[in-house]
Amino acid sequence: MRSPAFILLAAIVILLAACGQKTCHVIGTIEGGQDGDTLFLITDMENGIPMDTLYVKNGQFEYQAETDSISLCFLQYKQGEAVQPFFLESGTIHIDLKKDVSECRISGTQLNEEWQKLNNAAFDYQKEMMQLTEEAQKDSSEQNMQAIWFKVQAAQAKLSDLYYKTAEKNINNELGFVLVSNPIALSEEEVLKLINQMPPKFHTRKEIVEIESFLRSDTTTLSDDFPEDITEE
Repeated sequence: MRSPAFILLAAIVILLAACGQKTCHVIGTIEGGQDGDTLFLITDMENGIPMDTLYVKNGQFEYQAETDSISLCFLQYKQGEAVQPFFLESGTIHIDLKKDVSECRISGTQLNEEWQKLNNAAFDYQKEMMQLTEEAQKDSSEQNMQAIWFKVQAAQAKLSDLYYKTAEKNINNELGFVLVSNPIALSEEEVLKLINQMPPKFHTRKEIVEIESFLRSDTTTLSDDFPEDITEE
């Protein structure tokens, strides 16, 4: 027969394990979703294999699980269609999926709120670039092109600044890791500076090892995704 001390110890172990687990609750709506439609929750970024399947009912979907970590995942509506990235973390996450991806919204938890702010800024940037492209096509005079170019530089600087500050603010968590490992709006110097601020656990991840190796062996700027000539169609 087991002693009371053993039973007490087992209870403590179970309690401590339970304390380490927190609930992630996803509540979402989907524009145009029909009853029985499926959404795939994907955490395997390399292979795209779904971790779970969610079903639409009355234009809504829901997911709940215990988690002791934070990870970036994708919510895919039907096989092969567009995906919505978000952070799977403890707390209640609200996701509103729209036909127009720029109108999709994620909220409810710290990292997802930060992620949504970046999404909003990126879409605002894209809209501004489209407007400036139209202006350039209507009036390609040297004076107008110079004025437009100044606006392009200002928009780039604004987005880059937000991107860098968000990465630096979250350098110890998964959002910071995702932004540094996908440095679409950062210069080489900024990426290396952020890597140096990262906790040791991130330095051994494949993405960071590869980026750091590339940067120390090449002088190519990582922010080349910004357009150089907005008059190109």
